Amino acid sequence: MDSRKKRESHTKSRASANTGTPSQASNEKHLLLWIIFLIVALAIFLQLKKTDPWEKEVRVQCSAPSIFVDGRCCVDTDANGVCDDLDRAQEESLPARPQPAQSSSSPPLVFSVKSVSSLAGSEPVLLGGVVSADDDPMVGNPDAQVTIIEFGNYECIPCGYAYRSLFPKIEENYIKTGKAKYIFRDFAPREYDKRTNLAAHAANCANEHGKFWQMHDLLFSRRRLARADLVGYAQELGMSTKEFNECLDTKYGEEIEKDYHDAKAAGLKVGIPVFFVNGIKVASVDYGILSAAIENVLSGRWK
Repeated sequence: MDSRKKRESHTKSRASANTGTPSQASNEKHLLLWIIFLIVALAIFLQLKKTDPWEKEVRVQCSAPSIFVDGRCCVDTDANGVCDDLDRAQEESLPARPQPAQSSSSPPLVFSVKSVSSLAGSEPVLLGGVVSADDDPMVGNPDAQVTIIEFGNYECIPCGYAYRSLFPKIEENYIKTGKAKYIFRDFAPREYDKRTNLAAHAANCANEHGKFWQMHDLLFSRRRLARADLVGYAQELGMSTKEFNECLDTKYGEEIEKDYHDAKAAGLKVGIPVFFVNGIKVASVDYGILSAAIENVLSGRWK
């Protein structure tokens, strides 16, 4: 009799161990839900990391019936999913930035390279070396008190951010008001990246036709830098395909290399964009910082 009771007790114990208490089952369920939540959150995070921040900016500009394809708003696509008909109305409008005429006899603006420890600090300190506007494209009043020189290229993400978020504010508050002029110089040597270098060639070739800033805008807003894309931009701007191709191949290698070596001589290494405000180095894409530097020069506090 005792033996049978022991067997029954042992059987119940095993059954209890297998099924667990209601509290244990609830805890296991909550744990499973947390694991699922973490997996989903990780998947979303990884997907966001893969998403190009430019793509997120442009995507919101497309509205029905347009669709977003390869950085552009398309009305329709061909059989391979390539833009067949661009929706021009949905694309970001390109600002009109006429390039002021510069006298070929005028010497280039040259500044001693300086640095400041803080925006509220003392006078800028000489770093050694010089930075110049050279003969590169300029927008703004040639006689403006402030000269802003940017070294950048058309493929680096921070340069793109500066173009979209920083430059429009500088243009509105300082260039259009005649307080500053703005020069863009290339940091795109051939060994750095072939596509980046070719894009720099495209902008320089467009400059021959007085369309540097229009090409500059297309390169930054479209972000497609294959040779066929560059030729397409030239056609869009009314340039001869034959002349443009010849220019891409032969004409501006030395000019682009000179910009690069001038940047190195001014103390640049790899981090771009970098701005020089009357020679004072500003390595930031924060509008508040660049604006403060400009205001300090305008007020005469920094010289």
